[in-house]
Amino acid sequence: VTRVIDGSIATYNLATGAVRKQTATGFIPSYHLSCRNTSRPGWCYVAPYYEAGWDSTPMLREIFALKLDGTGTVERYSQTFGSANAVDLSYLRQAHAVPSPDGTGVLFASDWGNATGQAVVDTYVAGVNP
Repeated sequence: VTRVIDGSIATYNLATGAVRKQTATGFIPSYHLSCRNTSRPGWCYVAPYYEAGWDSTPMLREIFALKLDGTGTVERYSQTFGSANAVDLSYLRQAHAVPSPDGTGVLFASDWGNATGQAVVDTYVAGVNP
């Protein structure tokens, strides 16, 4: 099970109850996680989203995969290109990265930097060669 503790991505071993922080505390304050990559277990896909004052946050506006073995290994897929200060801060503007079953592709949303209320939020795919 993967969840957030003190701004850190953490994993829980359901059999033993052990908790392992996979990133530093306060790494990214807010993000969406997906571990739905059924043919690539042990990886979590992360899509941070912006809030005011987080401009210096590491990996902000990046789509990346994090290996859940404690090594901190990261595979970068794309920038989200989302607007920094959207007028409506809509949930629909957040990237919500979702991996393909084998983890070679990631689907995400972006307003492509248009911070106005009339922004179009489109869907994008980023991929890597296995």
